[in-house]
Amino acid sequence: METLEDIKREAEQCKKCPIGGQRKNMVFLRGSFQPKVVFVGEAPGRQEDLQGVPFCGPSGNLLDEQIARIGLLPEDFTIINILKCRPTTPMHDNRIPSDDEVHNCIPFLLRQLKVLNPKIVVSVGNVAKYRLTKAGVKRHAHVMHPAATLHNRDPDMKKAFEEGFNRLKDTVEKEASK
Repeated sequence: METLEDIKREAEQCKKCPIGGQRKNMVFLRGSFQPKVVFVGEAPGRQEDLQGVPFCGPSGNLLDEQIARIGLLPEDFTIINILKCRPTTPMHDNRIPSDDEVHNCIPFLLRQLKVLNPKIVVSVGNVAKYRLTKAGVKRHAHVMHPAATLHNRDPDMKKAFEEGFNRLKDTVEKEASK
């Protein structure tokens, strides 16, 4: 049976696309190896690439606050990204992953999900939602990306972000009662 360590070793060696050779660190996962919930983002950003940890820095702090607010404990969740390397260009500090980059990396994600076997998969942001749906990951919940909330001063955006987590809390509670 495949393990997360097997997948990680293979992902660390991957150079199928140019960003594999540009990364500082491969960003694999953060959290439990037996989660109830897996949060899936699109790709690492600058801080994630530097630290090798998904959703660290201000966006990660906001995500962690919301996860704690809905009552998930550290052993209840894992955070991963579709891409394991940061997509960047000389003109763009961070950018939306290309179709080729996703095509090369999504098998790692699907293998991670198979090993982790969570009850709930949560797409973090619209890009992750689109990519998970396209990859055939069924019945995933969705929350707004914390960076969108941090960079937008509209109070309705923060309210929508929190409401997404309130819906997720209901989903987690329903799943727990099964």
